[in-house]
Amino acid sequence: MHRSVNIIAGLSILTALSAASCGGNKEEAQTGYNQQGYQQQQPYPQQQQQQQYPQQQQPYPQQQQPYPQQQQPYPQQQPTQQGTPQTPQTGTPQTGAPGAAQPVDASMAASVQPALVQLGRTQAPAGAKALGNMIVANFAQGQTFEQSIQLQANKCYTIVAAGLPGVNEVNIKLMMPVIPSTLAQDNSTGPQATLGGNPSCWKNGPIPAPMRVILEVPSGQGIVAAQIYEK
Repeated sequence: MHRSVNIIAGLSILTALSAASCGGNKEEAQTGYNQQGYQQQQPYPQQQQQQQYPQQQQPYPQQQQPYPQQQQPYPQQQPTQQGTPQTPQTGTPQTGAPGAAQPVDASMAASVQPALVQLGRTQAPAGAKALGNMIVANFAQGQTFEQSIQLQANKCYTIVAAGLPGVNEVNIKLMMPVIPSTLAQDNSTGPQATLGGNPSCWKNGPIPAPMRVILEVPSGQGIVAAQIYEK
C-alpha cells in the first residue's frame, strides 16, 4: 500500500515538472514569433532607374563628293580620206576619179562626128545599129574614160572612136564590171580606133551581161568621141 502511494506521488511530481517545463518553452516560442514573424518586412529596394538611352548617334557623314566632272568629249572625227569613186553600173560615165577624163557636151565633137559615122559604116557589120548616144570626153595625156553598158545575149558589138587634132593615140578596151581583166581591145594605132570591126564583131554569150567600155589617150590630148553599134 505505501509502495503504490509513493509511485503515484512520484508520477505527480514528474507531471508537474513536465507541465512547468512545457509552459515556459511555449511562451518563449510565442514571444520569438511575435518579434520575428510580425516585424514589417523591409521593402524591396527601390528599382534602380534604368540608365538613360545613350545620346543620339552622330549624324550621318556629310554627303559624298559629287561625281567627277564629265569626261572630255570624244575627239572630233577625223575627215575620211576620199577614195576613188566606184565604177558606176547605171549606164552613166564615171567622173571625178584621178586620171579620169571629163565628159563634155556632144556639140564639142561636131567636127569629128563625120569621121566617126564613116567608121561605123565601114567597120560595123551590115545591119548594125547605134546603141545609145555618142560618148564624148576631154582627155589629158594618159587619162581614161569609162562607160558602163548592158550587153544582150547572143548580140554582136562594134565600138569605134576618133579624136580631134591634138590626140595622137586612142585605145578601146572592153572589160567586165568587177574583174580587172580585158575581154577585148582594139589593134589599131593613131587617133582613130575600132574594137570588133569587120570581118567579125565581138559577140556576147547566151547570158546578158554588164560591161565596161574604156577609152584611153596614151599620147596627146583633146576631145575624143566614141559610138557603140549592136547587131
